[in-house]
Amino acid sequence: HALAHWQANEAGFLQQPGNTEYLHQLRVGIRRLRVACGTLAQAAGWHAAALQPVRESLRTLGQQLGAARDWDVFIEETWPPLAGQLNDMSLRQSLAEAAARLRDTARVQAQAALGERACQRALLQLGRCLASHDDAAPVAFDALDEELDRLAGRLREAQPHLERLSAARQHRLRITAKKLRYLTEFIASRYEGTATEPWLEWLRHAQTVLGARNDRVTAQARVDLLCDTLAAKASATRKALHSALHDQAAPRLDLPPLPKPYWR
Repeated sequence: HALAHWQANEAGFLQQPGNTEYLHQLRVGIRRLRVACGTLAQAAGWHAAALQPVRESLRTLGQQLGAARDWDVFIEETWPPLAGQLNDMSLRQSLAEAAARLRDTARVQAQAALGERACQRALLQLGRCLASHDDAAPVAFDALDEELDRLAGRLREAQPHLERLSAARQHRLRITAKKLRYLTEFIASRYEGTATEPWLEWLRHAQTVLGARNDRVTAQARVDLLCDTLAAKASATRKALHSALHDQAAPRLDLPPLPKPYWR
């Protein structure tokens, strides 16, 4: 399912790169596949030695696509309120055009990455894993439960200190929440009714809150790249835009208590 998610949206991105949802969903499919190729696949009897190169290839591909997605988010969501803080219309236009050029370059690079040998090798490696897997092999659900315990414990330990954590640590927690969400979605059919829904609701909320914080950090880097394109007023513009970013209200990290483990 994750592989189909990837490939359907890859086709859309290659044909219509201006439709930003294709790239977004393409990256989601790749992230889900990376999680599936971890503890879940090993619990289902896949060999770690065969999975490792697949996971490494998917990680690299995700990073190559990330720059283009970051520019999409910046131009669509972050830039409009920032532009309103600049009184110089000519400067706003110059920066908007520079952002569009940088985004277009990142898109071309992302499309090229999908056609590289490394990407094709990852698909072949994954196909080999799929072809050699024994569907009759028992699934080691105990190993999955241990992984869920580990991820949930990481979130539970950090939750009381969220506001004091560095942006990098908050970003790692967001990745932890994503892993736990994807694993939960993968195995939800094992459980009765809506047993997993409290966790999925909590994890979606955590991703949204922590994602908004991470978007701000990413936006700071995009602002620096934009200002580097200016022949004049670069320092003053950089200062004004960073100040405007800092003044934007960030969502509070007041997440509710974690639900009880549905897997125990």
